Amino acid sequence: MEQNHIFLKTILLFFCIAGHIHAKQSYFPRNSVYYELGGTGWSEFSLNYERILPLSGKVKFAPGIGFATSHLSYVGGTVSIKNAQLFMPVQLNFLFGKSRHLFELGYGMPLAFKDKAFGLVGNIYALRLGYRFQPLKKGLLFRISFTPGFASIIPVPMGGISLGYSF
Repeated sequence: MEQNHIFLKTILLFFCIAGHIHAKQSYFPRNSVYYELGGTGWSEFSLNYERILPLSGKVKFAPGIGFATSHLSYVGGTVSIKNAQLFMPVQLNFLFGKSRHLFELGYGMPLAFKDKAFGLVGNIYALRLGYRFQPLKKGLLFRISFTPGFASIIPVPMGGISLGYSF
């Protein structure tokens, strides 16, 4: 229980920092909504929202949250729809590059719905290493990533492909 509070406070801190950075550098507001097949949500697919905030001319911070269902993972006692687990992937990504072609590095954890609440799914998390096509104004977003998942010391090789819209 204490671990859940620490994690949620850390996420809140990241969003507060991101809001402060955005207030100082409002020249690059960017929202993205996308579907992801695979990825850091430990799921077959997820629907995600992400806010991109510039840290410098070549580095951007992109916290995001989503909703996913999965037959790939089972967490005892959590809510499911037709035997598919419900997850809320939380992601913290950094984007590197100056143009529409970006290198992406990140970390994600699925939160599971359980007993009318949600919380961490044990020690499950995933890393992200990938390529991202991000429009300079608004338009089609595409990315492909290697997202090794960790439920123990041994990584599970996974990947993700995303398609969405940035505005």
